[in-house]
Amino acid sequence: MTGTDRSDLHKHLEFIQNVIARLANNSFLMKGWAITVAGAFYGFGVQQKLWELAAIGLLPALSFWWLDAYFLRAETMFRCLYNSVGRNPKAHEPFDMNHRAFEKEVGSPTGMMFSQTLRVFHGVQFLIGVAITIAIAWFLN
Repeated sequence: MTGTDRSDLHKHLEFIQNVIARLANNSFLMKGWAITVAGAFYGFGVQQKLWELAAIGLLPALSFWWLDAYFLRAETMFRCLYNSVGRNPKAHEPFDMNHRAFEKEVGSPTGMMFSQTLRVFHGVQFLIGVAITIAIAWFLN
């Protein structure tokens, strides 16, 4: 491998790593927004004693859960691409960023929703919302 080839490989891997970092940041932001938006609905529901308002908070909780799964899935596919390029750079076009070849290996965003990390974070948040909604409906009305 010539010096130019090695520098191109390093640059290619750097590009992929930058995408991975952006996707990881997006996933982090989804968690923050999920807590903020759903928590606001849950809080206003308790304050106003309206179970319907708390129940509306379940929609953004589910939406951000799915979006977080989407970003985690894309990040995982780019990690697979990174590993593949690192192991066998000649099997890829220079600066190829096509991560779709790993879709079957990684699975669907819906399946990714139930990965351990997302299931714990978003699942607990969702169940808390359900508990708050039920508590308002049964005990505060």
